[in-house]
Amino acid sequence: MDISTIRMREEDDVHDILSIVEKRSDVLAQLSEKPLYPRDLVEELELSRSTITRALGTLENLDLVEKQNGKYAATRFGELSVRRFQNYRTEIKTLVSTKSLVQAFPEADPPPIELIEGADIVLRSEHGAFKPPEVVEETMRENKGDTIAYFPTIINPNLPRVWYRNAVDIGNEMAIVLNEETYNRLKTEYDDELSTIAARSASSLYVGDGPAFGLICVDADDGFTVLIVIYSEGGIEGTIVNQSIELHKWVKGLFDRIRAEARCVDDELQDQLPEEAENPTRADGA
Repeated sequence: MDISTIRMREEDDVHDILSIVEKRSDVLAQLSEKPLYPRDLVEELELSRSTITRALGTLENLDLVEKQNGKYAATRFGELSVRRFQNYRTEIKTLVSTKSLVQAFPEADPPPIELIEGADIVLRSEHGAFKPPEVVEETMRENKGDTIAYFPTIINPNLPRVWYRNAVDIGNEMAIVLNEETYNRLKTEYDDELSTIAARSASSLYVGDGPAFGLICVDADDGFTVLIVIYSEGGIEGTIVNQSIELHKWVKGLFDRIRAEARCVDDELQDQLPEEAENPTRADGA
C-alpha cells in the first residue's frame, strides 16, 4: 500500500470521526460520564430507540464506545474525542460572540491567536453597558505592580483618581499614553491629579496616537495581567483579560512603539503645580 493510499484512508477516518462526534456528541458525552444501557440513553436524551441503536453501532465501529455487560461506555479515545470537540465548539462560540472585538485589531499587526484562548471576556451586549468600564477600573484599582497603558479615550471618569492612588499613594510605577483630545479633556477636569502624578511619583504621562483599542498591562511579582479594551460608538464594546505570554509580548511591543512616537507631558504638568509641590518630592528624584 503506497503512502498516498494510507493518507487517504487516514483522512477518511478523521472525517468519519468528526462527523459522528459532531452528530452524536450528546450520546458520547453521556457515556463518558458512566456506562448506560441503551434504554437509559433513550430516556435521558429523549431519542427514539432506533436512533440510539444506530448511533451506538456507528460509535462502536469507530472504537469510540464499547459494550460492557450489556451497557455501553465511552472508550478513552471516545472520551478524549468528545472532550476536544466540546472545547472546539466552545471556542467557536466564543469567537462568534467576540467577532466585533477581533475585527477591531489592525490587519498589519494582529494580536496572537492566544488573545481569546482562556481569556475572561466581558461584552456589553451580554453583560450590560456598565460592566466593561468596571472591568477596566477594577484591573487598575487592583493593580499590584508596574503598569503600562494606552487609552484612545476614557469612558470611566474614576480612572484618573485610580491612577493617582496607584502612583502617588501606593508608589507603583506607571506609563500612560493618551491621545491629544483625551489628554486635553482630562487635564481640564483632573488637573490636580495628573499634575501630582507627574511631580510626585515615578510615573509618566504621554500624549500620542495609537490604535482604536486600549491596552493595559500590569506586571507584578506574582505574575502579569493583560487587558484589551475595545471601544465602539458611545462606550466600550468589550474587554478581554488574559495572562497569555504571547499576548503579553505583543502588548508590550505595541505599547513601546506607541510610546516611542509620543511626547512626555510630565514637565508641562509639573509647571501647573505650586512651586513647593514640584520636583523635590518626585519618587524618581528627577
